[in-house]
Amino acid sequence: MKNGSLHDSFFKGALGNPAVMAQVLRGLLPEEYTARMDFDHLVFLPGESVREGLGANRMDLVFSVPLGGTEILLSVILEHKSRPDPRVHFQLLQYVLALWNRSLRNGQPPRPVLPVLFYHGKEPWTIPPGLSDLLGTPRDIQKGVPDFTLVAVDLASYSDQEILRRVEDLATTALLLSMKHIFEGPEPVFSSIFRTSGKREDLYAILRPVIGLLFDYVFGVHGLSDPGRIRQILTPIILEADLPNIMDLLMEEGIQKGREEGIQKGREEMIRKLLEGGAMTPEQIASVLDIDLALVRRLSGKG
Repeated sequence: MKNGSLHDSFFKGALGNPAVMAQVLRGLLPEEYTARMDFDHLVFLPGESVREGLGANRMDLVFSVPLGGTEILLSVILEHKSRPDPRVHFQLLQYVLALWNRSLRNGQPPRPVLPVLFYHGKEPWTIPPGLSDLLGTPRDIQKGVPDFTLVAVDLASYSDQEILRRVEDLATTALLLSMKHIFEGPEPVFSSIFRTSGKREDLYAILRPVIGLLFDYVFGVHGLSDPGRIRQILTPIILEADLPNIMDLLMEEGIQKGREEGIQKGREEMIRKLLEGGAMTPEQIASVLDIDLALVRRLSGKG
């Protein structure tokens, strides 16, 4: 799997659970957008494929959230980028139109849509937030020209501790830190997780549900599969955190009998976690993770 696919798969698997996404949006979006969002009723929505030329792009993640005090349901599109993309405004506009067209086809009134960019690239994001700025639209005609300002979550703009403070949940923070530091190498990723979490005796229990996913992503991106090399990377980090007893537990949970089984275990652990949450159907999980529905049904006991 190419690195771009690994980034996309991890983003969808890590943040596709509505409970996790609620924490991320509540903590990292500007308060002017989140103040009225009823995160207790955030619901995953199936994405839409948008055809362009001979290919098709599928939305990364789409959620629905009520706006408190009104009857309005807001759709939130999360588009993930690991490198700057000057076409992102046009891509998101296509997605917004696709959602509106789907509503019209189904005989439903179109609802407001908030496109959100989730960025964690190693290069600074310097693309103008406003479509009018990107196009150079003259100010005297801006009122009559379609426009929107891109709402961005740039992980590099937050310190590690600030991410934990804003998101609060340590397992979710670990997922976000892995994305923030992924291009620096495995050592900075796991150092940031252990340093931010502090010397907690219950750290393994907290991280256990996401360890397989973290190992699959971090070591997959950097082409590492040898357990000995992985242990060599983790040992000084764990010793510095003064938690030597969790090394064997991490290794067993993260890679089991080798890289291939570790990948499968991490994927199945991710699916089970989403199924246990009960917020997504097997069909929705297969859609967001882009995997075989038969595997999800088998793990749900309905296959």
